[in-house]
Amino acid sequence: MVKRCLKDDLNRAKDIIYDKGLLAGPFDVLKGITPSPINGYFSIISKELDGGQKIDMPLKDRLKAYRNGFTSRNYSLCGIDNSRDPELYLSELDRIAYTSLINKDESLLLNKIKFHRYMTQNGFDNYMPSLYGTIMEGEYKGIHNLQHLLHKNKIVIKPAFGKQGMGIFFCEKTGDDLLVNGNKKTFGDLKNILSNLHNYMVVEFCQQSNFLERIYPHSANTMRILTMYPENESPFIADAILRIGTKKSGSMDNLSKGGLTASINTKTGELGEAAEYLSSGETRWHEVHPDTKSKIKGVTIPKWINFKNKFMSMITELPEFKYVGWDILMTGDDDYVIIEGNSTPMVTCLQVHKPLLKNPKVRKFYRDNGVPV
Repeated sequence: MVKRCLKDDLNRAKDIIYDKGLLAGPFDVLKGITPSPINGYFSIISKELDGGQKIDMPLKDRLKAYRNGFTSRNYSLCGIDNSRDPELYLSELDRIAYTSLINKDESLLLNKIKFHRYMTQNGFDNYMPSLYGTIMEGEYKGIHNLQHLLHKNKIVIKPAFGKQGMGIFFCEKTGDDLLVNGNKKTFGDLKNILSNLHNYMVVEFCQQSNFLERIYPHSANTMRILTMYPENESPFIADAILRIGTKKSGSMDNLSKGGLTASINTKTGELGEAAEYLSSGETRWHEVHPDTKSKIKGVTIPKWINFKNKFMSMITELPEFKYVGWDILMTGDDDYVIIEGNSTPMVTCLQVHKPLLKNPKVRKFYRDNGVPV
């Protein structure tokens, strides 16, 4: 009944959009210029129907969100429904329809196994966690066997084509106990889990820095750094945040699991307030961590300038990656590992702090790469 009402709501929205000529801005392309944005539009509809992206709001506001290329949830999270200018924000439609075309070989980033091998083969193995092996059709192939690995290492089993922290298993041996995502299991249980997996990778678990441990020790707290590499120019950081786990998110730091995001001043490394996304679509702000009570706002990431110089030196050597949302884990004061790179990164977690397109350099990069902003 609820889904039928939601479908009726969306169908009514589409009818009003078409019948009353509300197509404007990004939706002009629906008139036949290119088929790609049509897929983006219906992806937004799908997220509203099945992806948990619909929140309660007046129909006129919902139509305004659709018209500007947003789901009702990310429209609300970015605060656009509070009279902020939607033209300053990269829309979900533009993200889905256009940004995936910026990198020439998107598969290098989509397939995490391929990405890992590419980075190690090109001399960046010091920045990657060790790849122990892969799981194909339920069978592990790699260094030693998993039981032997677990006697000496904490490991992470993750899908090659995963997103938002789904399908990840953290495994470790503590005394006589085997823990999988914090729950006691036997090796028989683990074998049964593996038997249902395909296209997975088994990688080293990397210990985060003391700085991150102090903020929240029960998850790996990663930075999301969005980089852009313009043609014939130097690469730059468009924006960056620190993702922080909570009791609600468990061993993950993902927003979709209940984690927090704190803005990072890319010049100084200072953290801003941390945002928590509520199921209502509202945003709750925290100056200290809600569970550990560790300070967040105003704290500076240690040796940020050293880290940034080292990181950007690496990015400069990767012109094939023009547009990437990097997930970075600090393992020391200025040491880090790359957890993964994303070719079509979600930007709501960035834009809840400030709009991307307010930066003329960022807007120019998008425009130069075919994104109609």
